[in-house]
Formats: sequence, C-alpha cells, structure tokens
Amino acid sequence: MTAGHRASNRAARGTILAAATLTITAPAIIAPSLPAMEQVFGTPLLVRLAMTITSLTVAVTAPLSGLIADRVGRRPLLVASLVPYAVSGTAGYFLSDLLLALAGRALLGSRSVGS
Repeated sequence: MTAGHRASNRAARGTILAAATLTITAPAIIAPSLPAMEQVFGTPLLVRLAMTITSLTVAVTAPLSGLIADRVGRRPLLVASLVPYAVSGTAGYFLSDLLLALAGRALLGSRSVGS
C-alpha cells in the first residue's frame, strides 16, 4: 500500500466519521436555547419537539435513505444531502415562526440520514 493510498484511506475514514456526527449534533445543538425558546413562544411542548423532531425524522427516513444509497451510491447521497442539511440547519436563525422552525428541524433530521 502506497503512502498516497493510506492518506486517502485516512481522509475517507475521517469524512465518514465526521458525517456520522451530524445526526447526533442536530438535536444537541439547540438544547441550550430551549429555555429561551419557551419564553419567546410560550409553548413548552412544541419547543421540546424542536429538539426531538430531528431524531424522529431520522428514524422515519432512514430506510428510504438506505434504498437511495443502494441505487445511486453512498457518496452521491452524502454530497447531495450536505446542502439541504446546511440550509435547514441554519433556517432557525432566520425563522421567527415556531411551526416553520419545526419544519426546518424535520428537514434537518431527514437530511442527516443521508449524511
């Protein structure tokens, strides 16, 4: 095995490990802001749903993502999922409506499966 091949193997493994963390960080990233969100929106149940809806959509869309990965390949699915993941991940910054923010969080969860 050449040094270039080992380096490319390391980079591929690092990319896979980094992509795997996207699923975990999606719900955890907003945890510190939940109390402030409850004060602003006044609906504790829906605010808590903002944290858990990503995991719910991961569970629901994982089988579909697996089928897509088998048909088009894992790399194209990963690359295609990164843009919607970034857009839906930053949507909460721009949205002031809780239901739209929940929709963005749901999309974030469905895209983190492809990532």
